[in-house]
Amino acid sequence: MNAKLWSLVIVLSLVPVPSRAQESVRKLDGHGQSGAFLTPGQIDRWIFDGDKGETIIAHIVSKEFDPLLGLAKTAGKADETVVADVDDAGTESRFMIRLPEKGQYKIRVRAFKDQVGGNYRLTVRRFQAVPLDVGKPLIGAFDDEGKSYHYFKGVKDQILIPQLKGTAREAWSMLDFKGRELANWAGSVLIEESGECCLVASGQVDYRYDLLVRAARRQDLTVGKD
Repeated sequence: MNAKLWSLVIVLSLVPVPSRAQESVRKLDGHGQSGAFLTPGQIDRWIFDGDKGETIIAHIVSKEFDPLLGLAKTAGKADETVVADVDDAGTESRFMIRLPEKGQYKIRVRAFKDQVGGNYRLTVRRFQAVPLDVGKPLIGAFDDEGKSYHYFKGVKDQILIPQLKGTAREAWSMLDFKGRELANWAGSVLIEESGECCLVASGQVDYRYDLLVRAARRQDLTVGKD
């Protein structure tokens, strides 16, 4: 082997090989909080079996790195992306989605640019919600946990007033398109961003209830006039 060829071999051996994040597979049982440690350069995948129409709210928070959160569906050798990696401000990220079909899903946890890692806490809520039309009354029943879930299309700057009969009047909460609880002021809620929202009602197990969500009429308050 001549000197030029030896030089080429040495140069090629010194060229860095692009790194690829390794994967760690974890089992997600039901819902609730799970604590884990993300190894630098690694992707954690939390696997679970989901039903069509099931709502998934995932929220990750860490004090040690900037976490990204996504969702994929198992589809042969290559997973199908359902929710692209979400990178919210600060050291937390979250998403809410209704699953498009029954199958095996993976909640994906990684660090920004896969450069660091550390401890994190993943919180997952799972439930089946039924559609709700603003302005139209409906009758429902609480499940075996005393909950009932509804989804609807929220419109930015809309003010909604839920009226619940069959349980306490204030036994409800409203979630925005990312699964965050919206502030309740005097029985009304302001939708700050458009997207699919949820209303969660609480009451006695198996009891029925009446629900009507009304849209408030907005009027300008002019200073100095009645």
